[in-house]
Amino acid sequence: MNILDALYTITIRPLEILFEVIFYFANRIMDNPGLSIIVLSLAVNFLVLPLYIRADALQKEEKDTEENLKYWVDHIKKTFKGDERFMMLQAYYRLKDYKSVYMFKGTLSLLLQIPFFMAAYRFLANLKILQGFSFGPINDLGAPDAILKVFGISINILPILMTLINIISSIVYTKGAPVKAKLQAYITALVFLFFLYGAPSGLAFYWTLNNVFSLVKNLFYKLKDPLRAITTGSLLRVPAIKRYMQKRTGRDEEENAAGSTNVFLLAALYISFLIGGLVPSAVISSSTSEFVDPAYLNNPLIYILYSLCISCGFFAVWLGVFYGLLSNKGRKSFARVMWIASVIFTVDYFFFGTHFGNLSPYLQYDTAPVYELKEIIINSLVIISVIVITYVLYRKTPKLVVALITSLSVLSVALTVNNVRNIRNDYDHIKEIRSASADDDKNTLIRLSRTGKNVVILMMDRMMGYFVPYIMEEDKTLYESFDGFKFYPNTVSFGTSTNAGLPGLMGGYEYIPQETNKNNSKLLKDKHNEALKLMPALFDDNSYDVTVIDPAYADYEDFTNLSIFDDYPHIHKYALSESISVNENIETFNLYRNFFCYGLFRAVPAFLQSTLYDNGNYSALERTGEVSSYSIQVCESNEFAYGLDSIYRRAFGALQSLTDMTYLEDNEIGAVLIMNNLTPHAPTLLQLPDYTQEELVDNTALGESQFKKHDGAGRELILKDLTDVQHYHVNMSSMKELGKWMDHLREEGVYDNTKIIIVSDHAYSLDPFDEMMIEGAGISDTDRTMDCSWFNCILMVKDFNASGFSVDDTFMTNADVPTLAMKNMIDNPVNPFTGKRIDNSYKNEEELKLMVTRNWQVSENNGYVFTPAPYYTVKDNIFKKENWKYLGIF
Repeated sequence: MNILDALYTITIRPLEILFEVIFYFANRIMDNPGLSIIVLSLAVNFLVLPLYIRADALQKEEKDTEENLKYWVDHIKKTFKGDERFMMLQAYYRLKDYKSVYMFKGTLSLLLQIPFFMAAYRFLANLKILQGFSFGPINDLGAPDAILKVFGISINILPILMTLINIISSIVYTKGAPVKAKLQAYITALVFLFFLYGAPSGLAFYWTLNNVFSLVKNLFYKLKDPLRAITTGSLLRVPAIKRYMQKRTGRDEEENAAGSTNVFLLAALYISFLIGGLVPSAVISSSTSEFVDPAYLNNPLIYILYSLCISCGFFAVWLGVFYGLLSNKGRKSFARVMWIASVIFTVDYFFFGTHFGNLSPYLQYDTAPVYELKEIIINSLVIISVIVITYVLYRKTPKLVVALITSLSVLSVALTVNNVRNIRNDYDHIKEIRSASADDDKNTLIRLSRTGKNVVILMMDRMMGYFVPYIMEEDKTLYESFDGFKFYPNTVSFGTSTNAGLPGLMGGYEYIPQETNKNNSKLLKDKHNEALKLMPALFDDNSYDVTVIDPAYADYEDFTNLSIFDDYPHIHKYALSESISVNENIETFNLYRNFFCYGLFRAVPAFLQSTLYDNGNYSALERTGEVSSYSIQVCESNEFAYGLDSIYRRAFGALQSLTDMTYLEDNEIGAVLIMNNLTPHAPTLLQLPDYTQEELVDNTALGESQFKKHDGAGRELILKDLTDVQHYHVNMSSMKELGKWMDHLREEGVYDNTKIIIVSDHAYSLDPFDEMMIEGAGISDTDRTMDCSWFNCILMVKDFNASGFSVDDTFMTNADVPTLAMKNMIDNPVNPFTGKRIDNSYKNEEELKLMVTRNWQVSENNGYVFTPAPYYTVKDNIFKKENWKYLGIF
């Protein structure tokens, strides 16, 4: 970000966001872009009307002052020359307490128009929703109107009409003004005509409406004392009101306004840093690697810089402009409001909205944030209490208020700086890790043997076991692709997150949470690394050609860290997903603005948060040339979306690469592939019926049928909302792509001599079955029930030379995977790190305890044992409620 970019972000970007939010909600209500432009014009004009009223008053004040000074100024200019004239004028100005800079008061109205014009131009000129939309005589709001055609030449009427209205408004406004002021107004009108003549008609229409508003305002000003005529003039004739207003005015004149500016400036600084600095930096520092494009290693600090600039522009610059144009009485009230808002924002951010669950790198929660009525009532009562207390403090102890707001400002800056330092250190570490594996990434190969026995373990992060019957029945060709597979629907994971569910999957029952917590002499990170290395090390020791791709949370890093395999030189290791390039510049304006919007969302009262969150969209609209469609998908419903999500594209791209990367060799021993993939963990709306990702997804023509799925037994699955739909879509696309690789292996003749295990570390809570809703405790303190389908991970196994697709209802866990993988491959396998035998007898001998992970972040939950969490136990059939038991939190 250079200086010009920073200045633009501070001054214009906040206005763009304001325009976008107003237009977004107007169009969501009326579903008509033309009417939404009218609402936008009215809303913006009424919002800035106080600015223009004050600017016009200052302009009139300057005009009167110039007239009073004119006689002697003309006399000095006529009498003196050169430096003597300059010195005499300065002396006269000082005598009259007038400064040369005051002459700019006369141009305030024009100066205010410039940033609003720039923001409107940037917003409306590239708005996709206007393209092709007709409104009245305008055929296309996204193109010049071309309403009139003369001799085959199109003439744009709107810019001409806009200019005529502007000139009439200028004539009214400058009546009685000097010729210089009139020329300035007329030239300004012609300049706008020049800039907007070839602009999209939506923009010209907007500015025409602004000029109509300006004309009405100027005509209104020509009334004698218009504000008094409409408001207080008639009311003040009532004796009681007149006496009260006189008493109130006298009291206000006696109030000391000193210190209000300090309070305002400190509050503006604090709110700017809280919303634009502290909140974004806290999010990024909690998991820096998630905000780094692994292919290009962008520095995530840029998000904080942009967010802080937008926040400072909104709260310090533009609210500062409002503050500066207010009267002394208005400034005191405005400073009081800013002080109260500072405390409300602080309370809301630190004490409310802290239980919403997983937040994606695009600032979208897995499920939309929802407050219970009780929480909203408590939050509202707290806010009312804050307003009362802060108001009293401001009236009674203004010095204490200054001290408190100063302390908050210092604290917000200090916390932001600390977060920035942590992010910088994490980023340097990430670059070091990536540089170490960059060469291997370029030559990723999946080695399989034509003649030996191969084992493939595909760990599909967050893939749902309960989706499989519906997916297979919807696309029956998958039965052929997965011929030989046995599906185990009655399977559970030992956790609801990767840090709890993956160790058992990779290392067996020694590494499930209940056993991990018993071993409290070793860090969770070290135990996790052991689990990741167990199967690769054993297969490597038995001369198999081992390949490991994208090991999850290796060395407890969010970023793929391949260094844990440095002691195994024969193991091939790759960070495949992170090396796939899907976007040369992930740093889009959408994410810049959304960090600011997220900060605002986290700071406002609870009853406003869902509106501001807007299903993770934050009221964003797609703009051509502005939002990179390769960075984030914006969903307007569970049927319609635009943009491409790079997280999904990178993970899915890894699946698409399987065929091209498969390398067959003559190895009598065989080969092993252990691969982690995040495609099911990247919920995305896909284009039906083929489940492909498109820049524009529109499934609206398919109706209700797309939300109802059926399995072969006649059971129905209802996809209730966007979250359900997105998860089903990515599970389906994963299965379809894996099916293509299965077909390729079959064509290459290595399918029968390859054992394949498709498994996940956990599933996700979509409340698909009532019988899985268990009384107890859930992800947050407020949960009184748990959707135990969250444990229902996928497990599909194809053994050597197997045929036919079958279903086995045997009770299984994902910790059975090491035993299944090494069966008929390694005799009597033993854990190389502990010396214990590897088998699945544990599940028949011990009570299995499944952990509901309340803290999934390995940057925090990284001690010797897992942090306290709810535990459940289950036996036999997981789909029977009576087989589940809540054990408590420990």
